[in-house]
This record gives sequence, structure tokens and C-alpha cells, in this order.
Amino acid sequence: INTVVMGETSSGWSQRLTLDAAEIDGAQMAAEAIDKVQSGANPQQLEPGEYDVILEEDAVADILDYFAYLAL
Repeated sequence: INTVVMGETSSGWSQRLTLDAAEIDGAQMAAEAIDKVQSGANPQQLEPGEYDVILEEDAVADILDYFAYLAL
């Protein structure tokens, strides 16, 4: 299950995967999505350049999934 929360200048999401829907904490998912939308609110322009970034586990998993698809 996944949820998306939209803000004026950002969005946030949360996702859970399980065989037992009773294991999903909807309030926790909502809080996670809301935290992301608040953290990303009012983005600022950055000058071009090299920046260190930290990706969430789900982002890394999506990238690896895409690479695996390309390798087929």
C-alpha cells in the first residue's frame, strides 16, 4: 500500500509491503508522508555544481530495480 500527500510546493509519500494488511500502521504511514511534504516545502534554487546527496532506501531500491530492468 502507498500514500501520497501533496503540498503547495512539495509532495511526500510512504509505502509498505506485507502479506498481512493488519501489520500496516496507517497513522505511521501518514506521519511519514506528512514529514516528507513538510521537509520539502519551499525548495530553494541551487547553483550548478557537485553536491553530496543521501538517498532513502526506497530510492536506492527503485534505482537498482531500474538497472535490473535495463539489463534484461
